[in-house]
Amino acid sequence: MQVFECNARRNSRSPPFTAGFSGGPRVLRPGLRRPGLPALDPGAPGCRGWPTSRRASIDLAQRHHWLAFRPWPQSLLGEVHLLRGDTAAATEATGQAFARACQIGDPCWEGMSARGLGLLAEHDGEPDRAFDLLADARSRCTRLADPYVWLDVYILDALCTLGLRYHHPSTDDWIEAMSEQASRTGMRELLVRALLHQATRGRDGAAAAAALLAASIDNPRLQLLIPGS
Repeated sequence: MQVFECNARRNSRSPPFTAGFSGGPRVLRPGLRRPGLPALDPGAPGCRGWPTSRRASIDLAQRHHWLAFRPWPQSLLGEVHLLRGDTAAATEATGQAFARACQIGDPCWEGMSARGLGLLAEHDGEPDRAFDLLADARSRCTRLADPYVWLDVYILDALCTLGLRYHHPSTDDWIEAMSEQASRTGMRELLVRALLHQATRGRDGAAAAAALLAASIDNPRLQLLIPGS
């Protein structure tokens, strides 16, 4: 927080932007919650301070009158709440983010918050609605000629995970799209996840490739996804 305050003297929009966008890679550390994986432990190494940093980004955006930025850290905060098992807080944060994102009309903010709504729908036992919301999230974030590719791959990861869980007929297409984009753009952690999705579908060598790549990434929880780890 002191770093954010110090930076604020030079550029009032840099601190909330930095705090908010650091949340994308950091929230990947717990991963998408799924059967067999423990819920996010807020006291675990590398997890401390996530909600605080997300709220810091939101508060700084408010203080510097940059309300158009708030949907991004609010969406991330909603996902952290969901991973911690606080569904009510997740619903509130994600709903507020989506409403403001639609009001602003920003494709990235709309896509990120719609993804959160999809995860909440699945958590509430509505997988069909979850797939519809995630498909809508992709449509929203890619509707311009120069989309935010990381977000599209992040949404694809959720689609692949749920597609495998519920045997959706489009799962293979989602896995291929995720694998291609993650590989082409050098998103190593998301590529590990794509390889694991391939392995679940029985692709030869995918699990070994995922383990090899994951070994070079500093994310202890990612290792829990590797078969036999």
